[in-house]
Amino acid sequence: MTKPAELDLYIFPGATFNGDVETWTWKVDDTPVNITGYTAQALVTDGFGGTARLSLTSAGGGLVLGGSAGTIAPVLSAADTAALWTSHGASLSQASVYAGRAAYLLGPWNLELTSGGGIVTRLLQGKCYLVPEA
Repeated sequence: MTKPAELDLYIFPGATFNGDVETWTWKVDDTPVNITGYTAQALVTDGFGGTARLSLTSAGGGLVLGGSAGTIAPVLSAADTAALWTSHGASLSQASVYAGRAAYLLGPWNLELTSGGGIVTRLLQGKCYLVPEA
């Protein structure tokens, strides 16, 4: 069993969030895992076990898998990130500061990969924040 790494995400509404900004690589003993044939899902909820606020999948869009390189890259357009703030911003409270700017907790998140044989591995988990423009 792989212990998930802790990683907090900071999404800037109105800015593109993609592989140029954030890419993750699954490695074992410093060697990338071949994830050809895997599917992936990243999920942000309004609380542990709560309602989804953001769901990205390799099958439905939002995550791009890099096969033998073991990479996973999110794909969110500037319009998609702006919509997160439009949909949820009014209900969020400032929970942190990022580079001197208010960061609002969207919720806990995780990234899970599922092998062709149905084995689910949680690779990453943490908190997801929105950092709106000043």
